[in-house]
Amino acid sequence: MDPFAFTFHRRRNAFNTKLTDIEGIGEITANKLLKHFRSFKKIQEANIEALAEVVGKDKAEKVFLAVRPERDRDEPGGENDL
Repeated sequence: MDPFAFTFHRRRNAFNTKLTDIEGIGEITANKLLKHFRSFKKIQEANIEALAEVVGKDKAEKVFLAVRPERDRDEPGGENDL
């Protein structure tokens, strides 16, 4: 196997595992998010509305709460308010 392809898939699987560890988020949903946002960091930076466009409101809330640092979730009046 090409060493670059091996590294790519290993990294992708690591991100996929972080997402599939979230209750209610399976491999298909994790792959949809990674395909759309292209990186775990961009998923972390996304607001709930952007996540919901890809996976629906319920799953978006689960992902948002699981991947965002608590300080980013709780700022009142911010664009990330639930």
